[in-house]
Amino acid sequence: MNRIRSKRIIAVILCVIAVFASSVALAATYKNVYGVTKERMVVHESYGTSSTSFDNVVKDRCVFILQSKDSGGNTWVEIKYRNAEGGLTTGWVCQSDGDETFVKVLSNSEAKNKYGVSSGSVPSKTAGTKSAKERTNALARGGSSSSSSGTASVKQAQENLKKLGFYSGEITGNVGSKTEQAIRDFQRKYGLSVDGKLGTQTMSKLSSAAAGKSSSSSSGDMKIGSSGDRVRQLQQDLTALGFYWAEVTGSFGAKTETAVKSFQKAYGMSADGVAGTATLNNISTALKNKGYSSGSSTSLGSSILKEGSTGTAVSNLQRSLKNLGYYDAEVTGHFGSKTAAAVRAFQTRNNLVADGVAGSATLSKISSSSARSSNNNSSSSSSSVSGSTLTLNSEGAAVRSLQDNLYTLGYYNGTISGHYGSMTAEAVRKYQKKKGYAQTGNATPSLQQEIAKATGNSSSVVSGTLKKGSSGSAVTALQTALMKLGYYYGELTGNYGDLTAKAVRRYQSDHGLTADGVAGPATIASINGRTDMNITAGISTSTTGKLTAYATITGNNVTLRSGPGTNYGGVTSLSNGTTMKISRSERGKDGFTWYYGTTTNMDTRYSGYVRIDYISLMSRSVYDETTGKSSNYIGMLEVIKTEVAIREGPGKDESVAGRVDKGEQFYYKAYADNGWYQLTGSSYVEGCWISDDCVKLISWGGSGGSIYLGTLKFGDSGDAVRQLQMKLSMLGYYNNTISGTYGRLTEEAVSDFQSDHGLNDDGKAGPDTLNAIEKAISGKINTSDITVKSTVYDLPWNSVSNSTRVAYGVESGKYAKILDLATGKAFNIFMRWGTEHMDAEPYNAKATETLCDIYGVDSASQLPSDRNKARPMLVETNKGYQIVCTLYPVPHDSSSQTITNNNFNGVFCIHFTGTRTHGGNVVHSEYTNAINLAKTLLKDMDRTIKTITD
Repeated sequence: MNRIRSKRIIAVILCVIAVFASSVALAATYKNVYGVTKERMVVHESYGTSSTSFDNVVKDRCVFILQSKDSGGNTWVEIKYRNAEGGLTTGWVCQSDGDETFVKVLSNSEAKNKYGVSSGSVPSKTAGTKSAKERTNALARGGSSSSSSGTASVKQAQENLKKLGFYSGEITGNVGSKTEQAIRDFQRKYGLSVDGKLGTQTMSKLSSAAAGKSSSSSSGDMKIGSSGDRVRQLQQDLTALGFYWAEVTGSFGAKTETAVKSFQKAYGMSADGVAGTATLNNISTALKNKGYSSGSSTSLGSSILKEGSTGTAVSNLQRSLKNLGYYDAEVTGHFGSKTAAAVRAFQTRNNLVADGVAGSATLSKISSSSARSSNNNSSSSSSSVSGSTLTLNSEGAAVRSLQDNLYTLGYYNGTISGHYGSMTAEAVRKYQKKKGYAQTGNATPSLQQEIAKATGNSSSVVSGTLKKGSSGSAVTALQTALMKLGYYYGELTGNYGDLTAKAVRRYQSDHGLTADGVAGPATIASINGRTDMNITAGISTSTTGKLTAYATITGNNVTLRSGPGTNYGGVTSLSNGTTMKISRSERGKDGFTWYYGTTTNMDTRYSGYVRIDYISLMSRSVYDETTGKSSNYIGMLEVIKTEVAIREGPGKDESVAGRVDKGEQFYYKAYADNGWYQLTGSSYVEGCWISDDCVKLISWGGSGGSIYLGTLKFGDSGDAVRQLQMKLSMLGYYNNTISGTYGRLTEEAVSDFQSDHGLNDDGKAGPDTLNAIEKAISGKINTSDITVKSTVYDLPWNSVSNSTRVAYGVESGKYAKILDLATGKAFNIFMRWGTEHMDAEPYNAKATETLCDIYGVDSASQLPSDRNKARPMLVETNKGYQIVCTLYPVPHDSSSQTITNNNFNGVFCIHFTGTRTHGGNVVHSEYTNAINLAKTLLKDMDRTIKTITD
């Protein structure tokens, strides 16, 4: 027995030694190997953040690693690389912080195949960014890039900014663009002068604000100020659920707090903005219900990435595609439809299978030096304009070029296929509508050339160049456009300085242009195409510039004046943090720029001028988050009786405030226990009460399809928002998660719709906009392939017997027809079997072609797996009954296929009310929403919906 115990003890000791040895082995050691930089990096004189920095190495450059050291939990490597003059330089960079890899190690064969290097040589392409003089100066001043602060003080500032949630970068001791922006954000929040500099007042405030503040630990609540991988994962999960739309930074700031509050509100929790155990559990449950998984954190190249993937690997993929000019959205860490479209565009341009899935071949190509950017295709717009008009079913390089250019300008979001289908024609019509042309959907040679010019892919673009030293309204327009696109954060001065040049360089780098900081013809044309602005270089300087901007007051008791100067009288006094909507800027006689705008002070609306140094500009979404608080309505109701009295209180004894009539629809914000609803949404009913026996509860567009009152806007959530998103999706304006939360992407879709329909372009879905959407939907419904009958049926799958389903024609081995309500297209099917739902096959190749056309794809392999793309449909059975339904169109279970010549490898799913998925036994809300939308659309067509019963 003792001998056995001794053997066990020895075994345990050996295991411990093995684990220790394993952990030691895992500590990365590199010597005389090649690597490629995955991020722009600071080069230090020695290893460790306390060492002096003297250069930067740009992203995606091959370097030779001489040795490695561990410091502060980070792995540092000494690298050899080409400096800005083309000579060889050595220095230290952080290779990995334990979570992210910044220099990817290559095998000798990879280095030789990709970069043509061996035996310690490095490519001739320069990697360093600083000149010899700049490197010498940096070393002389200890690596500090700030004249006002030394390296140590800058590092302390970065640590405090990170602790407070404003900064998520490396602690370098250098004030770069990220640190400068973090300083500005901090100054703005704490009411300091917003200049991005570490002055005495800013340093003092930073120290006091950070005192006692600590980042959240690996366990416990996440809130404002928390940082790290748990926050990064939280942001990725909230992105997947449709609540977070900003960049995934790993720092818990105001935007993350807003997203948490929106999630908590949507799931009936106390909306305190703190991600505690209950909130995280609900997020995990919500992810599982939507088919996602939380915690993915693979690196680029280690797995297949596709729609629904999340994590650092997706963030890296998005950054790479952005650098190559294919991806023009925010880096979210969530693989959605925009990322898939960017992958498809890259695959098409690089002669890969364009399936929108980033597999090993695609990821390898993206990482290679031979990857073709979106602007270096041999069939560019200027050389691929057809001499004839392009119409439906046109094919070839000219169509591919047109699609690519329309994608660049934001009109087309489909596959760059070279086939002129309905989506391409719709994109052309949208462009023609925007320009005031006849909306034919056909692209004449002159229209192709015009679209090419708008993207900068043609020689005949806007003449003139803006650069450092330029001034005037053209510069103001450039700054305004870059601010809208998220690249410029300074004041709209009309003077082209360092901040403007930096913003231009960042824009150029993200969009495949020469990053020289000069706004030449190609850059101006590209910016014009993305903002619908008209920046014209070389126009004369103007003292007045029209603009639409949003700002906050940065001082106390700031005077709003009647004119652009201190000699003008005061209109009112504004406190720190007051928001303004700005409509123009003027140069005053005192030499300062003055902004004219409107604001609300003490419930009174004022207009006037504020001097530039008391203003800090903000994005529209932040402005709306501040001023446009979420609507406080609970739901909607419709009056069902004539001449109904509305009263000042909840009861028949209260005074009559007015009368409403049958059919009118209102929002309500409260319900009294004695059966009265309090109305909201319009001045003449605001706060009044109506009896519940005079109304019925509805959802938006529920009975008559008309909306008389109320406005949906940023921050709202619920069924009304969900229906809005679905209808905008049907109309081609919204191609994202049907989340029921009115976020930035919903706002942009509404704004695009408004612009195309001559409405006030404010991004808010008010009565005029909602009614216009209803009319557009009515016009969109096309039932040319099938006549929709006067009575359509709803089949509650699990509430009726199989014999009843068979009686209505929902039966295995029978033929039927599917009608898509949005396009009017129909195709024949063969029903295979039905347990949780009904599985079916396209009847023939023509049926598959129609199915693909409905979803806007070229082949069955591209049909979307995203349930948020579920569409409102009907199935017409062999017994003549028409039943509302929706589809999961992706081919699966090929072993059960019976029709082999239909270009469809397997079966697809037909979902009815209450049907469940295979094995998962889940009724997905996305399918329920699509079926409910089908019923709403049919009611708008005056069809009767009858529920099937046993």
